[in-house]
Amino acid sequence: MTFTKMTSGALVAGLAVLASTSAFAFTPHTPTTKFASFSNVTGTPFTFTNTGTGGTFTASTDATFFYLNNTPDSYFPGNGQTTAHLTITGHATVPATQSGGNDTQLVSIDDLKFTALTPVNGKTNLLEVKITSAKITGTDTGDTGNLAGDTRVGDTVNYSSDFLDFSKTTDRNFSIALDPISAANGNGITINADGFLNTFSSGLDGSFSSNPLPQNPTPEPTSTAAFAMGGFGIFGLLFAKKRRNSTAV
Repeated sequence: MTFTKMTSGALVAGLAVLASTSAFAFTPHTPTTKFASFSNVTGTPFTFTNTGTGGTFTASTDATFFYLNNTPDSYFPGNGQTTAHLTITGHATVPATQSGGNDTQLVSIDDLKFTALTPVNGKTNLLEVKITSAKITGTDTGDTGNLAGDTRVGDTVNYSSDFLDFSKTTDRNFSIALDPISAANGNGITINADGFLNTFSSGLDGSFSSNPLPQNPTPEPTSTAAFAMGGFGIFGLLFAKKRRNSTAV
């Protein structure tokens, strides 16, 4: 039997080839950063309804909304906090699945929107989310769940806002806790015989993230005021200089 001696360089090269193959290749997800969150929702305003041939879900409630990190502070003093009205509408047409004791229901969110109760410069859209692919997940018979979507795993998540510009974001994801879950059958989150989740209601709180962070598309009021004051100052200096020149003549 003949053994071939492999040099350290050849070994490294061989491992590199293995790592580049589909069986060994691994591309880590680019991290995202939270730019908004919400909390202080009263009661269980989120309701998923089993229709017998699918599912629909809705929510309509007031909440405390926060801009994080890239906060338009001049519009929302106090750490980007304001009171908003949250509305959610969506539907499910694909049966749920169970794996490892967890129930997963694929859903589409037709609209998820935070509207400022007090308009700012006539603007009210704090954040609107359109998701054609998201998931409701939870431990079978458990009293907590999660509604989430992430472009990094193939979900479609689109953001829009009157106060932030998302045109340069490449990765977008969100996570909303459904807690506590109160099921119509008293068993927590479960899958019905028709293949879809059973009817339940729950509380809500969550966060929204992107990479890179969204930008503020409009000048801050304080910046606009400073620019205006600077403009008047320059105009005043030019006017004073002109008067001095006229007097000298």
